[in-house]
Amino acid sequence: MPGIGIEYGYEWVMLEPRRLLVENCARQAARFFGQQPGPSSVIGLAHGFDAEHMGAANSARYFTYGYYLRRLLGWLASCRQAEIVSPISGNTVVCFDEWHERSKEQTLVFNELRNLQGRMTRAGLRPFRIILCSATLPSDDVANIDAPLIEVRGRPQGRPPVLISTAQRRELCLKVREV
Repeated sequence: MPGIGIEYGYEWVMLEPRRLLVENCARQAARFFGQQPGPSSVIGLAHGFDAEHMGAANSARYFTYGYYLRRLLGWLASCRQAEIVSPISGNTVVCFDEWHERSKEQTLVFNELRNLQGRMTRAGLRPFRIILCSATLPSDDVANIDAPLIEVRGRPQGRPPVLISTAQRRELCLKVREV
């Protein structure tokens, strides 16, 4: 997704629940641009207590929810002191990936960002966009959020579903025990 948005001038913040997802998704997105994620790349990433791999050249940044929450709370404290409305521009898209994997950090980030959008709107500024993504979440579960819903029907990535019969399971168990 960030590749398309970057071409139209948007900055992307991609939030993932785990470090492994941050790294893999950032690498995959950077490949789209023929690069590796890093400070001089279009794609940056940061998670946990590891060194940040971000720089001014980044148009898309990947974070874990917990890491982004720490950054966001720091930005908000700085903005209150400086009387700045928002640390995030209206040209930014914040994407919550794996929305169905609910966590405290994810909920806190979402609530803070929704409050920030309200402050920007009241100040006459164009608010940033929020996108919630989930491959397994029923659309009814997000119906109470005041936002447009885009439901995309998909199929498993070109492969038929894997079905294992009871007889095959026994054979697999026997093979595992032999090894």
